[in-house]
Amino acid sequence: MKNLRYFLLAFALLLTAVAAGAQETKMKANIPFDFMVGERVYPAGQYLLNSISGNGAAIRIDGNPEVQASLVLTHACETTQPSKQTKLVFRPVGENYFLHQVWIAGNNLGREFHASREEIRLAQNREQELVVVAANTTK
Repeated sequence: MKNLRYFLLAFALLLTAVAAGAQETKMKANIPFDFMVGERVYPAGQYLLNSISGNGAAIRIDGNPEVQASLVLTHACETTQPSKQTKLVFRPVGENYFLHQVWIAGNNLGREFHASREEIRLAQNREQELVVVAANTTK
């Protein structure tokens, strides 16, 4: 019973550390090309990306007066080195750009967008490179 208490205490501390490490996404970027997130197309322009949920999984894309704001689910991604800049990473496939990841400078945890059916269909049998667009954090 005593070991179970220690285990539960250690588990609670671990969960607290993970929750404290969850990053909040707040950024602004001027995207020079049309892009897609999921099945939705966004025209080139200035956008705000803000995490909505406590764990950062839901990100609101807003700021361009031509399109209605939307909420998109993401999942965590990680790199060994902290990001040197706040940035959006796009995956170009043919003539289309798909929002792939968002990174905040100084963090090795980012958010990754799920690939849509269209992205998967277009990406078959094509080499893929990534396109990075610099962004600024907002308050």
